[in-house]
Amino acid sequence: ADAPDAPTAPLSRKGTWALARHEDRLGRRPFFVADRDPPDSETWAYAPHQKAAKPAPSGVVDVDAVLAESTAPLASPRDDDRASDNSSSSEVVVDPDVPSQPSFSRPWRFADDGGVVAPDDELVRERCLWIRADAEKLEGQIVATSRALRFEPDDVSERPRTWRLGAVERVAPRRYLLRPVALEVFRCNGTSVFLALPGPGAPHRSLWKALRALKARRKLPLAGDAPFSHSAARVDGDDGGGLGHRDCRDALRASKLTEWWRKRRLSNYAYLAALNELAGRTRSDLSQWPVFPWVLADFSSETAPDATADGGWRDLAKPVGAHGPEDRVEAFEERFRSFEDPTGRVAKFMYGSHYSSAGVVLHYLVRALPYSKLAVDLQGGRFDVPDRLFFGWEASWQSCTHSMTDVKELVPELFYSPEILVNHNRLPLGARQRDAGGAPIDDVVLPAWAHGDPAAFVRAHRAALESEAVSRRLHAWVDLIFGEAQRGPKAAARHNVFYHLTYEGAVDVEAIEDEDERAATRDQIIHFGQTPPQLFAGPHPRRKPPHECALPLFHDVPVVGPAPDGCSVRAYVLDDASVANAPWVAGPDAPLGEASSAKATGWRAVGDAAEKAATFFSGKSREKK
Repeated sequence: ADAPDAPTAPLSRKGTWALARHEDRLGRRPFFVADRDPPDSETWAYAPHQKAAKPAPSGVVDVDAVLAESTAPLASPRDDDRASDNSSSSEVVVDPDVPSQPSFSRPWRFADDGGVVAPDDELVRERCLWIRADAEKLEGQIVATSRALRFEPDDVSERPRTWRLGAVERVAPRRYLLRPVALEVFRCNGTSVFLALPGPGAPHRSLWKALRALKARRKLPLAGDAPFSHSAARVDGDDGGGLGHRDCRDALRASKLTEWWRKRRLSNYAYLAALNELAGRTRSDLSQWPVFPWVLADFSSETAPDATADGGWRDLAKPVGAHGPEDRVEAFEERFRSFEDPTGRVAKFMYGSHYSSAGVVLHYLVRALPYSKLAVDLQGGRFDVPDRLFFGWEASWQSCTHSMTDVKELVPELFYSPEILVNHNRLPLGARQRDAGGAPIDDVVLPAWAHGDPAAFVRAHRAALESEAVSRRLHAWVDLIFGEAQRGPKAAARHNVFYHLTYEGAVDVEAIEDEDERAATRDQIIHFGQTPPQLFAGPHPRRKPPHECALPLFHDVPVVGPAPDGCSVRAYVLDDASVANAPWVAGPDAPLGEASSAKATGWRAVGDAAEKAATFFSGKSREKK
């Protein structure tokens, strides 16, 4: 089979580049685009006497004084709402990259009350928060008609926005302030809209009910139809497609994702992406960004870790805080044993910081616009102290395993996007003062075995995630983040206890009567990390070894190895392959460099497995049954 087209050349140092806003079926935003309105980054340079970052809001417990957080909720930047779109509140915005839909001209009968409703009549009008592209939350009202969702802001200086239901691919339940009162509307152009309805009377249920009625009346023609999206057949667990179960545990049971992963029909990356999706983790809200594990623990060696050896790999049975020197671990244990809150409202905890927060995400994405701008805003208009930036892999791992205030995990971008490791936009990141004698910070310092090639490192990093060394132990990490060791006695036994306000159900913000206390609690939840909901009540099952799987889609691969010319770093693992290019990905020219023989892993078997996976994900298997 012919190889896929060669990828575009690496980003040029000329011009300004920003992360593209469109996501693929695994939630990735893998490409950069030229920034048509570049910011003046020269003013962002760190100054030794610059004003400190904004303090935490009044009343917020600054536990461990971890990465400074801004006083405003941060959301994932998306540039789909540009000022050039001058739609009025009564117009339906027609996006140029969204297929047009026929207009509705006939009235229809609403499913619940039996009344005749004209196309533009309001079905639902509720108070709403739109977590917007420019990192702000807009208060207003969300209006649902039979053909569009319309947001009407309270601020008269902000223009209304309208999203056509004919372009909606799916709607997923989300959390806001640790409560399941939000939803995310995914459109067929790869963008989404994050809406929170936290008011009294469960307004989110009214909107959800209206959308289900519209789905039943075929007013959402694209919902659930995309064969390779996280649609109902794969994640949401709803046979109707496009509108998933409200309970993430029900969705997980219905999806059978875990069984598919155990049988090696899903890669480790795809499975972790799906679990994050089910748990409501989304790139539309920096405080709920998807979380991925550290898998390597040796970034100073001249040679890459050996997948068959124990050395060089992170112990996935332990949280990041349980790694490092014994005195560090003992200090966390002592804090847990000795802590007593006189009021009885704060439970015992080991870590005041969290493994994922807005500050953690911006720490890793500081070189990629528009996150660079958000990182600057977080620090009061300039970059943070250079020695605290993400300047090297070895230094970052040392900080996570030695500091008492740093227990962060990774973000998924570090497994597929080499561009975020390169300072393409020539940002003034400053110069290190500690242990480097004023060395300037530019690209991320890579391990020696990557030979200074970000694409080679990301390719090896992803290969490490898919290796057998990780596959044998990944279930233990899932227990820590999404499973039985997330909270309770088992969490304490595995050194996995965080500040109580990071957990779902710890407090009902809207039930707090004191206004100042309610605002402080809300800011605390937004700024200092949120633990995902618990998906598994029992221990997570292990992955089956390859020889026990009839058609294993994934095989152990070398962590390093030559890739053929013209190979994209993002298309070297089989879960990224369609049926059409499966033979190329698994054949003798496989991008990972393994010399697959027809006897060992014939491409025909992989093609068959990929076809079965495509059939399952598209929902056709359900229709046949």
